[in-house]
Amino acid sequence: MSQRALFILPTRFGVMFAVTALAIYILGTNYQNNLVLLLAYGMASLLVASMWLTHRNLQGLELLGGPLALGEVGGSVPLTITLTRTQPCRALDLTLSGCQLHLPLVDEAPQTLTLAVNGPRRGRLLLSRLRVESRYPLGLFRCWSLVDLQLEAWLAPAPRHGVLRDSSDSSDNGQQAEQGRGEVAAGMGDFAMLRPHQPGDPLGRIAWKQLAQGRGMLVKAFSEPRHEQTRLSLQRAVGADLEQRLAVLAWWSADYAKRGVPFTLELSGTALGPDTGPSFLQRCRMALARYGAPP
Repeated sequence: MSQRALFILPTRFGVMFAVTALAIYILGTNYQNNLVLLLAYGMASLLVASMWLTHRNLQGLELLGGPLALGEVGGSVPLTITLTRTQPCRALDLTLSGCQLHLPLVDEAPQTLTLAVNGPRRGRLLLSRLRVESRYPLGLFRCWSLVDLQLEAWLAPAPRHGVLRDSSDSSDNGQQAEQGRGEVAAGMGDFAMLRPHQPGDPLGRIAWKQLAQGRGMLVKAFSEPRHEQTRLSLQRAVGADLEQRLAVLAWWSADYAKRGVPFTLELSGTALGPDTGPSFLQRCRMALARYGAPP
């Protein structure tokens, strides 16, 4: 950071220190006491040296923003920032959109930090400028800078378990099908067997009848779904509003990717896939996060 990007002002403690030094100087001048004047001059010198050291602590610090970050609604988005400086600097406070981080020391080696920022709703997360501040060494002055690192973060819908309409019922008039025959657990395939319950299994697959019979906690297992059942779209998702339907699509995308089932996600006339795996799931989550956002 250059000198023009740095701002410095005395803290409340620094103002009190300066007023005290001035009062001691007036007292020493009034009584012509050299020792009191020497104390006032020493306090004034300390004040000036502290101002120079505080400003020098941030001068030359370089910050670099990380790549695009993706999180979920209700969670945090990890934003990475890299700090470099030719000489060590101390006692840095970083603030970004309500997230604060204190660094006791930044040495000459590049240091990568992660700031976890929370967001209230799906879509692009509006970020403020990064505030870098220091009061080193004595806390008499506060030096800061507001840096625009061009950080970009998006919030994808949090996965929410729900049912999908059968592909034959996925039309624009499918709202009536939710009340009757249209709600089917598409994507599960045909029923295959009952298996023991494992942590993480959805409640909708638990065999409650067998549990009531005293046969233990069993889960319904299904065969691999047909290709047309793995085509995810808003028309097939069941939900009260757009956000709930997107959350259902996020759940099925994560479920297919976890089980290694290739699937296709169709949004706004654009189809992703068929594919599977963590990288493809990230693409789908980003597409769900960007849905409806201006280009």
